[in-house]
Amino acid sequence: MSSQQIYKVEGLVKRHARGKLMFATIVAVLTGSLLRCTGGNEDRVTFTESVTDESGVLVDGKRGDTEVRDQVFREQPGKDILIGNFTAGSRTVIAYTVGHAPTMVAPDDSATWTLDPDIAPVSFEDEYPLKVVF
Repeated sequence: MSSQQIYKVEGLVKRHARGKLMFATIVAVLTGSLLRCTGGNEDRVTFTESVTDESGVLVDGKRGDTEVRDQVFREQPGKDILIGNFTAGSRTVIAYTVGHAPTMVAPDDSATWTLDPDIAPVSFEDEYPLKVVF
C-alpha cells in the first residue's frame, strides 16, 4: 500500500470516529431533552391513594439562588404533579383536593430538596362524616 493510500485510510478512520462521537453526543442531548419533556428530571408530588378530582399543591423550596414560597401547581385526577427542579431549602408541600382537608407534608429538618429528582409522597386523611343538626 502506498503512503497516499495509508493517509486516505487514516482519514476515513478519523472521520468515522468523529462521526460516531458526534452521533453519541446527539443521542445524549436528545435523551436529556426527552427526560426533561417527560418529567424524568423533575421533582414530583405523588399521591398514595387514588385522587378522583383535580388536585393541587403549594410548594416551598429554593431554585438556584431564589427562595420560593407557596408556589402553586395543579394537575388533573390520577396524575403526579410535576413541580420542576427545586435544588435546596425545606421540602415543605401542602396538598389539597376536593373532599379532603389540606395536608401538609413537612419532613424532618434533615430533608431538603436536592439537585436530583425528588419525590414528595402525599397521603390524605380519611374523610370524616359530620352529622349536622338544625
